Amino acid sequence: MYPIFIGTEKEKREQRLWFQMLYADTSLFDLMQNYILGDVSDVLLGTMTKRIPLGSLWDEAEDIGLIDALEYGGRISVSYLAPPKLPIRKTEVWQDNKKIG
Repeated sequence: MYPIFIGTEKEKREQRLWFQMLYADTSLFDLMQNYILGDVSDVLLGTMTKRIPLGSLWDEAEDIGLIDALEYGGRISVSYLAPPKLPIRKTEVWQDNKKIG
């Protein structure tokens, strides 16, 4: 999965950091897995992408046609929450129209 950033340069930077924080292959396990599957360049590429190795599920993915369906790529939408523009002064928790905290 490769992200596509849109908007101003500031918005693109925020989106890149959000993707890296939540989705990219930046855990120690992901870094080792990318190195085993490729080399150092794959480790670096992993910090800006998300890979999901199928392993033993590859044959099943071929049988159901998933590999052929993704031959030309696909789109996945992931959530992005922009940082608040104003500083957060307080928070409140409401339940059933009652303030509980």
